[in-house]
Amino acid sequence: MKELNLFSDKIQLKDLLEDIYRRYHSRDCIGDDPVVFPQSYENILDREVVALIAALMAYGRVSQIRMKVQKILKILGSFPYETLLSGNFKNKKNEILALKHRFTSGYQLFHLLQRLSDIIREHDSVGNFFERCWKEASFEVVYAIYLFRKHISCGLDNWGMFLPDPRKGGACKRWLLFLRWMVRRDEIDPGGWDFIKPSNLLIPLDVHMHRVALKLGFTVRKSSSMKTVFEITKALKCFDSHDPVRYDFSLTRWSMDNFRLD
Repeated sequence: MKELNLFSDKIQLKDLLEDIYRRYHSRDCIGDDPVVFPQSYENILDREVVALIAALMAYGRVSQIRMKVQKILKILGSFPYETLLSGNFKNKKNEILALKHRFTSGYQLFHLLQRLSDIIREHDSVGNFFERCWKEASFEVVYAIYLFRKHISCGLDNWGMFLPDPRKGGACKRWLLFLRWMVRRDEIDPGGWDFIKPSNLLIPLDVHMHRVALKLGFTVRKSSSMKTVFEITKALKCFDSHDPVRYDFSLTRWSMDNFRLD
């Protein structure tokens, strides 16, 4: 397949995007994707907690992601929100401290749970606090993430790569993946937050999406940065201005499938 030019082949490219969407945007294609974790919780209070934990840990080998997230969720029990609200997770502090996921230490995981517990007690839910950040940021995604992260990171200086700071210009894929899961609602993304519109979302840029974006002419940038995220999202808005990120799941699957068109 020859690489398409975004502007000269817009109609053809729109047809291709919709074909890829129909082919891959299905529960049958989810496999081991960590979106299965928030999908499993009907209660929005539990779902937003689980979505944040699963998204922040969504790096590295899929099998390792699933195993480590499952361990944390086992500690939090059937009702993660209630466990954080009550502070009962502290009874298993040593078990949490013993956990490690690549460059994320058990101490960082414990501190994350502690800060989520504080947020829940102060603001009733993770969603309520993010909505406050969203309004304070004048409905601007990157700044809202910065404010949210700033509150979570309080009390621990060294987060390494676990909580990326959007001010540093990185793609912040895991933060944006968390928002995709919580804002969009369909057979892939469970949704639950209606204070942010899908049109406000930015593409969660991983190696697969970047590969597709370069192939289809959505960007010429070779680096994974927030500038690249904005460029790709702007290109996708040409094809769905109300919900440009709806193509994310299907396009990444298409890349994993080595761009098959048959």
